Amino acid sequence: MKKKVLSILFFTIIISIIGFVSCKEDPTVEPVTESTESVIVFNTNLSYGTMTDQDGNEYKTITIGTQTWMAENLKTTKYRNGETIQNVTDNTQWLGLNTGAYCWFNNDPVDKETYGALYNWFAATDSRNIAPTGWHIPSNDEWLTLINYLGGENIAGGKMKETGSVHWTNPNEAATNQSGFTALGVGERDGIDRDFQYRFTCCRFWSLTEYDNINAWFNAVFNYATYCNHSNYIEKQFGLSVRCIKDDTETDSQIIGIPDTPITDFEGNTYNTVKIGDQIWMAENLKAKFTSDGTRVSEAYVYNDNESYLDEYGCLYTWEAAKKSFIEGWHLPGEAEWNILENTLGSDVGAKLKVGGSSGFEAKIAGYRYPLGDYADINVWTVFWTSTAYTSDHSLVLNLFSDNNNFEHSGCENLNGNSVRLIKD
Repeated sequence: MKKKVLSILFFTIIISIIGFVSCKEDPTVEPVTESTESVIVFNTNLSYGTMTDQDGNEYKTITIGTQTWMAENLKTTKYRNGETIQNVTDNTQWLGLNTGAYCWFNNDPVDKETYGALYNWFAATDSRNIAPTGWHIPSNDEWLTLINYLGGENIAGGKMKETGSVHWTNPNEAATNQSGFTALGVGERDGIDRDFQYRFTCCRFWSLTEYDNINAWFNAVFNYATYCNHSNYIEKQFGLSVRCIKDDTETDSQIIGIPDTPITDFEGNTYNTVKIGDQIWMAENLKAKFTSDGTRVSEAYVYNDNESYLDEYGCLYTWEAAKKSFIEGWHLPGEAEWNILENTLGSDVGAKLKVGGSSGFEAKIAGYRYPLGDYADINVWTVFWTSTAYTSDHSLVLNLFSDNNNFEHSGCENLNGNSVRLIKD
């Protein structure tokens, strides 16, 4: 995890703190583990709205600039489709997770109403949507929009924090809650040491935006600082707070495919591309039979071994073949990158992805190849590889169908032949 620099000068009764630091690295702050349930202090000079999640919990909301945010931390125990989010209390099990889970601070549900739940990043970005209908997990760019509206990273934190010392340890530096955001000193669940820590001194919020396969971006405020820490990432296993942001319904109704610059593979095949949210995707299936350095790929097949299908449907690749470098600056997306795409598109993902859908992704229903060489289900079912392993001989795929708008995650044998879409690095 990236670290900021902390300089501390101790005088008899004066502590001067200079610079930025993620609260995990602050050696002067001792973890506090006791639960404290008490009334949240909102900004009485502002007008709050309300919203309700899929679990029936009601929250205050606040409009800040052009954005509308939850003014309380998310506490749902269900995904939007009604399925239960896994509640994991065991430390060792929590550390080993790569699927969605939540907990309460110190595993004490008394925290629920005031502080909300702590979620790992896998829950925050699960395709079943942890955010209520009409809301989503904010990207790092959306967090930056908030921070800039509040005057920039150096001072935004004070304007976001609840005032007083009920939910923050003194000095609760420069806390005015001018924005109405009402951040509390929740603390977190450590994804490395497995401890609950930093109650009353720190609150970190997940961003939708992934940093790499291990880490994701977060935003944080602290009791001892005026700033909002925006430029840091952390391991996805950490249990952090979640705030949702309201969908821009005007933008969502127009979703959101913006043609981008075409790309070309080693063989001269040219592909249209499309910008969807913050990502740039191929808008056609990969059809390359050579890698970017000119190496022949033996496990790139055409449906029914009939080259007339190539231009429209592309090749069907085994998983090992799909992971090769076909176009410089582009790669096979992991499941988390597909999740971001789904969250960007919101409802009716399958319809938006298919040919003629509003995303511009233009997914063809290309069928697939069995390991022994049989082909099946062209114009019925298509399967896209992810780079994410599922078991020793299966990997995660996304399934799209001609007769419904589902977009389903599953495991698939690595020797199957499936379609490939690349995403820009």
